[in-house]
Amino acid sequence: MEGSTIQSNMEDNIYLQSGYVNMGLSYDSPFCAWIGARGIGKTYGAIENELEAGRTFLLLRKSQTQSDIIAKPEFSPLRPNLEARGALYKRVALAKQISGYYYCDADDEIIDPHPICYTAALSTFGNLRGGFSGAVIKTILYDEFVGEPTEKPLKHEYQALMNCYETVNRNRELQGQPPVNLIMTANSFDIANNIFMGLGIVNDVYQMYVDNISVKKWPERGLQVFLPTKSPISKLKADTVLYRLNRGSDFEKMALENSFIYDYPEKLGKRPLGEYKVLCKIGELSVCAHKSKHEYYATCQKTGGCNSIFTTDDRDLERAKIAFPFFRMFHMARKVTFCDYVSQILYEKFFC
Repeated sequence: MEGSTIQSNMEDNIYLQSGYVNMGLSYDSPFCAWIGARGIGKTYGAIENELEAGRTFLLLRKSQTQSDIIAKPEFSPLRPNLEARGALYKRVALAKQISGYYYCDADDEIIDPHPICYTAALSTFGNLRGGFSGAVIKTILYDEFVGEPTEKPLKHEYQALMNCYETVNRNRELQGQPPVNLIMTANSFDIANNIFMGLGIVNDVYQMYVDNISVKKWPERGLQVFLPTKSPISKLKADTVLYRLNRGSDFEKMALENSFIYDYPEKLGKRPLGEYKVLCKIGELSVCAHKSKHEYYATCQKTGGCNSIFTTDDRDLERAKIAFPFFRMFHMARKVTFCDYVSQILYEKFFC
């Protein structure tokens, strides 16, 4: 991705004395993503910062089913934080697809008209446009933004998230107010997720992963990404029953070591671009054909121009598959060389 960046291995600053991640770092940029091991305090810490500052926030999940579940107090991610504070609270259904949490007294009467937070689903948030005012919302917490392999993907997810942000943020910056903070948290299921593809940072984040870089910032874009490793909490969890059962498995590596699962590199190696003609471009990826041999090359390097350029939006991906139906066959026949593993990930996601 173009633009200046700042990266570092700030492991000492990423963790609090308790061993959990320091989610207070999220506010250094308007847009922030955390991909980390399980149970290291990403969601809890993000909610705790909002409660401590008294900011009303929007707790966003991908699907309406997920949102309906966390809207129930028994299953809400807010429950551990609020109960640790000894706070009484209640959930109020404000509309069919959005709920609010409020502080209440022992008689279940609301004692503060300002909501603690709202809960909603990204998949249906577009229905709230027009009549919805997000003026009181200071932070959007998009929890579990990287879906599990068994989870149905949300079409046009990146566009939906940007529209959600626009609906909430509106023109507050033009009025001299700070922008809404968007904090995204997830486990390391898929590095080529819809949000990173939409941002055009899949290759950047993969290089962070390879080089063991814990934080990277794009100051001009107001964006930062955290990949915390060597978690003190994960080290303690390694000797619990679940991880003794799964010792050495992909699950253990994902859950404790922040390793991206299904990490199976194939035919990798850089090729001289001068020997190839660019057939198409999709987001960060270029697919090229050798000028004299029946060979193909996929790369995230800068390449020359071509007539077939696609975005990573679902509709454009369908157009690309229709325009180049033989790309899947070429990959199965091992006719495609990949510049690096992220090129392979994107190629397989787009065409296989």
